[in-house]
Amino acid sequence: MDELIKKALSATQEADDIEFKSSIDVNSKKDWIDIIKDIVALANSGGGVIVFGVDDYGFPSNFDTTEILKYDPAKITDKIYRYTGVHFSKFVCHEGQKGSNNLALLVIEPADFPMIFIKPGTYSDPNSKHGQITEFSQGTIYFRHGAKSETGVQNDIRQAIDNRVEQLRSGWLSNIKKVMYAPEGAKVTVLPHEVRQSSSPDAVPIRWVDDPDAPEYRVVDPNETHIYKQWEFLEILNEKLREQLGRSINFYDLMAISKVYGTKANKRFYFKPKCVIRSKATTDSGASRPLNPEYVVHRFRCMPSTF
Repeated sequence: MDELIKKALSATQEADDIEFKSSIDVNSKKDWIDIIKDIVALANSGGGVIVFGVDDYGFPSNFDTTEILKYDPAKITDKIYRYTGVHFSKFVCHEGQKGSNNLALLVIEPADFPMIFIKPGTYSDPNSKHGQITEFSQGTIYFRHGAKSETGVQNDIRQAIDNRVEQLRSGWLSNIKKVMYAPEGAKVTVLPHEVRQSSSPDAVPIRWVDDPDAPEYRVVDPNETHIYKQWEFLEILNEKLREQLGRSINFYDLMAISKVYGTKANKRFYFKPKCVIRSKATTDSGASRPLNPEYVVHRFRCMPSTF
């Protein structure tokens, strides 16, 4: 990734893995349809980078990249899904610099399988013959041809399949090497995709560590996976509903959904800490955040009057 960013920052012309954008209006449907076409084409072609803030020759365009740098990646994924039906999120926006100018670099990883547009990318244009322009059509698949994002041909599909096969082969060989060089006495066990804790004597024992890079299993802190209070979640949900459906729901609607579908009994959606501190420093609504036991003990030792 670092090499690709360096290559993009020093490039003086676009390439099959580099696209230049002099500017972007994050509120413009036209601009986003153009960006989505390039994201899909780059992902289908093995990945690449879109550089915001440079002209066709790689010179800074003096565009303020603040808005695109702070743009929510989840919204980009939603826009891609709207036109492809794929929740593609294998991209990261980095801040770069060329001279004294700040740039934004959207680095895109390869798609597992080529994405096809299931909806036409159309936007209004009063200057066009029919009052609108179609950037890509339904049922088309885009790849990079040199410096352009264009409709794919047979060779593009064949190359995408070959790239995927090579990716899988490399993964298999890597796993085989792990088995070959495992320490003497090591045991290879095939586990299901989702590993759960169990008290059953017949359950397969595994190594339980807190290393996030460990391959088998790790302890997940619910304070990291369930980071939103209900009112925060409602705000985020309504933001997406207003953007996609033009409507919103209230807290009572959320409670009704929870009651009907039993979400509070499902740990995937709801987490209630065993110990919660209500502090004057919490939000105006009086809601409180779950705290870990070590912090509670620390507070008790330092400020027993709090309890």
